[in-house]
Amino acid sequence: MTPRLFPLLFVFALALTGPLVPLPARAGISAEPTGPEVTVETPQALTQAYLDLSAWDGAGGTIYLAPGFPRLGEIALEQGGDNPVHITSADPADPVRVSRIAFDAVDNVRISRVHVDSTGATRPDFMRDIDITQSSRIEIINSIFTSNGSIVFDPADPTAVLGERLSMIRHARDITVSGNHISGYEQGLTFQETVGLRVIGNEITAIQGDGIRIVGVSDVRIEGNYMHDFSATPNEFTHSDFIQMWSRNAEIISHDITITGNIMDTGNGVAVQAIWLGNPVYARGDRAHVYRDITITENLIYTGAANGIGVTGAQDVRIEDNTLLWNRAAVTIKEDGDTSFFPRIRLSDDITDAAVTGNITTRILHGPQVRLADNILMSWTATDPNFVGRHFMDVVQGGDIGPNGWRLRPDSTWVGTGAPASQPDG
Repeated sequence: MTPRLFPLLFVFALALTGPLVPLPARAGISAEPTGPEVTVETPQALTQAYLDLSAWDGAGGTIYLAPGFPRLGEIALEQGGDNPVHITSADPADPVRVSRIAFDAVDNVRISRVHVDSTGATRPDFMRDIDITQSSRIEIINSIFTSNGSIVFDPADPTAVLGERLSMIRHARDITVSGNHISGYEQGLTFQETVGLRVIGNEITAIQGDGIRIVGVSDVRIEGNYMHDFSATPNEFTHSDFIQMWSRNAEIISHDITITGNIMDTGNGVAVQAIWLGNPVYARGDRAHVYRDITITENLIYTGAANGIGVTGAQDVRIEDNTLLWNRAAVTIKEDGDTSFFPRIRLSDDITDAAVTGNITTRILHGPQVRLADNILMSWTATDPNFVGRHFMDVVQGGDIGPNGWRLRPDSTWVGTGAPASQPDG
């Protein structure tokens, strides 16, 4: 290990808009490392530095990856101590490129300012660009994750490239993934059997399948992410979702899930299901497998898929202040003909103790135990008083309309309802 003479300063700021709200419970490292700072040039030196600093007298330390760190090297850590360690690039303007992050039984580590891309690496198919298991208090922040998946992927096309699967984070606790740029993967972030999860402020784009996938999780907050312009794939190959939760093979019955303040924008891309929290285990007869405490608020959804917000097999559900807009130009690619539908809110008949309030959408499907209040059902017929074109700046034609197109007109009677991102500018 080589002592670093001139430590780098990093200042991270979270820009908040709107009223102050209570911050979520912390998930990530226990404290800022105050121990030694070292620079490493090889994965082997990184491993040794981690073992040393994670055991450093309660203070931990910081590891800087030198510009010469191998392009296909890995940040691979196993066990170690429980003191906080921060691993980052020595030159934040030129993040070190590595092929993989792999943690096994690791505690109290932050990764920042790295670029992960396994293109060209030789490894078994089951490996992911992020593999984390049996680990806790982990932060992955302000980094870049890229794969080389084709923007238009057809499995019948021999020239098409299937992207890597970004992550498998499993049997983990207190995980934060924040401020990252993610693009070009077959599947995005996947979390299974994870307690204490924060996915905040990431940009996720050009994904061939799902952006965020969760199963068997609790104490989850997915907030302020910008998910947009996913890749085109046939519906028979993958049903793309911006956010999907399911229950098969889950050890934990998912509960305490908050999805708030995200923008899901199909832009010039294809139709993508937005938020789908399906519960196939319940649907197939296990009536004890019920999701609990689901909160979906203040999300802006712009897509051409019918499932805008969908929840099944759950109790204590709150869906509030979301805006769901139809991107007519975004289609689902199907063998029997491409389709585009307006996104809707759909709660299955088995949902109990649920409230759907203050949303702007075209349709709400629900069972008998759902309370409705102050929702606006817009129309796509020009002669209807609730015609979307009378209220929104530029939604009717579809396509890449950007934030200004999603906004309500200042004179609309709907101002104050729906997601903050759809309110008039200023």
